[in-house]
Amino acid sequence: MEQRKFEFKPEFKAAIGETLSKLSFSNVHGIMNLLKREGNYTEQEANAIVGFLGELAYRDVAHLFEAMPQMVKELADENEGPKAEAPVTEEAVQEKA
Repeated sequence: MEQRKFEFKPEFKAAIGETLSKLSFSNVHGIMNLLKREGNYTEQEANAIVGFLGELAYRDVAHLFEAMPQMVKELADENEGPKAEAPVTEEAVQEKA
């Protein structure tokens, strides 16, 4: 079975970057490198970003989780039809933990 892939819209990546820019370099360096990378994300990478955000203060990230359904899209497998929008949610990350 092929790994699920996700597309983060550029505006969403920019909003995440803005939120993370308020934190120390040593805390966000790894996640920022992943976020700045071009292309789509595997399910594991998308969950790493969402999981990192989930550890931050609610007031700092609530707007990101609210925007996620419109800003994150699961890409369709070549062998299947289109996927639903934004399956990467806070609940999905918590279920994996």
